[in-house]
Amino acid sequence: MNTSTKLQCEVCNNVVLLKVYGGYVHENRFAFNCPECNITISGYWIWNEDVSQGFVKEFKCNNANRADETSEPSHILQLATEFFTFKIKPYSLSDPTIFLSPYILEQMSSRRSQEKSSLVRMIAEGFDEEYKVAMRIWELFQNKNFKYLDRQLISNHFVEKPRLAVETLNIDYPKVIQLVIINLFSFIFNKQIYLDKLQELRKMLQTLFKKNPQEMIALRNDLSELVTYADRSVVQLLKNFAQYFRLLWPIILSDLFGPDDIQKIKEKQGILTTNFDMLKNYYVEAYEALGSVLPLLLGIQNIKIRADRNKFEPSILHEFNKLQTIKDFEKQIQNKGNRIKFFVKENIFSPLLEPTILDNIIRNSIGHHSYDYKADQQLIRFKDKNRNHDLFLIEFGNLLYKSVFATLAAFEISMFLKYEVPEDNS
Repeated sequence: MNTSTKLQCEVCNNVVLLKVYGGYVHENRFAFNCPECNITISGYWIWNEDVSQGFVKEFKCNNANRADETSEPSHILQLATEFFTFKIKPYSLSDPTIFLSPYILEQMSSRRSQEKSSLVRMIAEGFDEEYKVAMRIWELFQNKNFKYLDRQLISNHFVEKPRLAVETLNIDYPKVIQLVIINLFSFIFNKQIYLDKLQELRKMLQTLFKKNPQEMIALRNDLSELVTYADRSVVQLLKNFAQYFRLLWPIILSDLFGPDDIQKIKEKQGILTTNFDMLKNYYVEAYEALGSVLPLLLGIQNIKIRADRNKFEPSILHEFNKLQTIKDFEKQIQNKGNRIKFFVKENIFSPLLEPTILDNIIRNSIGHHSYDYKADQQLIRFKDKNRNHDLFLIEFGNLLYKSVFATLAAFEISMFLKYEVPEDNS
């Protein structure tokens, strides 16, 4: 479903032509800055499922109104759910790309357009219901309400119902809950490398516990408070992702199917489905939550490489020479930017955890509101004291997307330490 409208800014009366290419998502959000006065204009389209009633069911826009169709636009914007689009640019009839939809442009350079559309359609039709069920099951598990948890697991086919009345359910609840949560986000594992690494991580944790049971128990004991709440913290990040992933469809689909290389297209193309203001707080939450659980990951890494939770990579100790134990790491190194340094030279979790996703300059810049955003270029300049860091919006969105894989790794580790490794009560 394709449509277009002219929007007139309520501040400066400038007119922009917005061309919308509706895919399988029934609600298309948009956000951009007026090219004349720079005020943020945002809104959404909701499509009729029954096109006989017209394409558009509902349209809402903040800071702009629909302009008369005879109005001459100064600029043009294209909105598409699944694809990168050209950034806002002057309206010119001599520019042939303004007559071609992002879908057609994608087909001209790739055969994967249909695969992208098919995945979006599948998620659009079923994700919200699956999310509701998964979070319901998670809450019942957290509340230890096993009576109703059993019913939900059976009714949603995560476990089989006993065939005989005398049979009893024998459920390994933590493992089933992990399956429920991971399955919810399985659509991002179309890229096999991530799924393979997550499965390798599970096997590695089991092997470590068999080979080094006392070290694993001691790690759990040393970080007992963190182990207690870490699973809830990372599930909150997954809840966040469930809210914003639709804003990042072009980035996600490009990663899963290609062929777009963000580094090659970032100067000319971007996304209109979101803007920096919509995403920045999600990044801060991811930075803080993932930074908080890094002691668990580092303890596992130390045991994996040196069979001792308290033995760190030697060269890093030149900078942190007072560090003796994993408990010291948790208590003394509060700066999340310093914590991620321990995964630069050694990183057994790559590509699930990449150190670049947790950037201290970006975090501080957002926290102190010390950044500039050039809306026409979709370029963000992060400022932290005398340090600057520039990212295009699609690069920033990609950092946020990549943080989900680190979150899933943290979920696996936190669940394993909490439920598979026993406490040392001696």
